[in-house]
Amino acid sequence: MRIAAQADRRFSGFTCYAALANHRASNIEDVSYQILLGEKKYFVSTDGGGERQQWFALIREPAGGVDPEPTDEDPTPKLTRLRQEFSCSSGDADGNVWDPFALELIDASAESDIKRRALCGGSRRVGHVEDASTTCLRHVP
Repeated sequence: MRIAAQADRRFSGFTCYAALANHRASNIEDVSYQILLGEKKYFVSTDGGGERQQWFALIREPAGGVDPEPTDEDPTPKLTRLRQEFSCSSGDADGNVWDPFALELIDASAESDIKRRALCGGSRRVGHVEDASTTCLRHVP
């Protein structure tokens, strides 16, 4: 019996972008795990080992969203969105200016390496839930 098949998945209100960047973080000697908290979003990074950094960008938004397909005008739509969401110069749509560290890791990632998933929660304690139609990273209370 697969526990994940029985999990009660509910969209948490957050979409998660994630990547493993081939990049030595500028603060790796001082910080191996970091969370940047913002209004309606947050950015998490951890040492991925071997000069790599794992990061997660979680953004509050309605369920069912999808990224635009790459075009000649914007060949990297996920990177474009993440650079706007975690801007360290002009600020995001809410006027929040982010620590440059988030963009350091986003910019070190290839578009093809960035995965988008719905972040789900539920009553069962399951770490990662997956089926044919969607993947949900679960909050484990």
